[in-house]
Amino acid sequence: MDNFTFSVLCYNHEKYIIEHLESIRYLTNKYGSGIEVSLIINDDTSIDNSTYLIKSWVDKYSSLFKNTSLLFNDDNIGTAKSTINIIRNCNTDYLKITAADDIYSYENIFSFSSNCDKYLICSGTPLCLENGKIYKNRFDILSIIASKYIYQGKNKTDRFKLLSLNNAPNIIYKAECLKNKSLHIFLNKFDVVEDLPIQIAISKMPQYNFYQDNKVYVYYRRTRGSTFIIENKRFIKDQVSIFDYLINDTSSFIKKILLKNRRYCFKLSNRYIKKLINLSFYIFIIQSCFRFILIINDFTRIESKLSSHQKHFDLIQSKAKLFISRL
Repeated sequence: MDNFTFSVLCYNHEKYIIEHLESIRYLTNKYGSGIEVSLIINDDTSIDNSTYLIKSWVDKYSSLFKNTSLLFNDDNIGTAKSTINIIRNCNTDYLKITAADDIYSYENIFSFSSNCDKYLICSGTPLCLENGKIYKNRFDILSIIASKYIYQGKNKTDRFKLLSLNNAPNIIYKAECLKNKSLHIFLNKFDVVEDLPIQIAISKMPQYNFYQDNKVYVYYRRTRGSTFIIENKRFIKDQVSIFDYLINDTSSFIKKILLKNRRYCFKLSNRYIKKLINLSFYIFIIQSCFRFILIINDFTRIESKLSSHQKHFDLIQSKAKLFISRL
């Protein structure tokens, strides 16, 4: 690898943007020797202090990067179109797109990205971040491992037409695929949901393959500022549109029924009823049971190293606080 771009999707992330950028600085300083690292930040018309903090940080640390691009949208155009902005402004072979409220771990993201020479989608294993604490969601990790084994050798789009679990912040895509015109056309149909449309578009490519790594590359933070909360109506509209697309895209009567059932469950407000009547959920559990030994073997090999990750986050947080205190 000789070039890499960190890209950041920001919208009212003043509480977290400096932590995110400091985690990028950590990786660049530790592993970036001999690599031309670029930075792209797209802010979707934040109304808090995000843009001020971004400009202040970049002004101080721009020398770390070969190229720095600050894209400040004139209007709120949504996450999907902001992602297209980033892709169009990227001139490197490797690109990582992450929201400004998530944090990079201490693992070597540059080394991990080299897997994209063989795979179109590469994913790490998630750890969650909430109220300053790093923790492991065992159900999510088990479901991600189960998805890995359930869809091995299956139809490329089954991972999306049937039930599966991926962690978007830990996913990196081959940059060449992201620049595909058909992907842009498809992604442009959506508003605030970008990860699933990207994955669906890539699954349509002849060379599609998926690689799952056991290491944690990004801490996934859910906050009250998450898109699915603050832009709930826009989020729901996008998700329903995705279901509609997948339904129209399949010729299988059974898959159509399952997708329509999932779409109906998605619209329900009661989370318990959502699962209770979700037919795909039961199929996923049954398929997981048949692969129980493989899933458990993988799960036991995953060393989350929670204390090390917590120590890393504490370091990043302290650096962010120091930077802000000196403004």
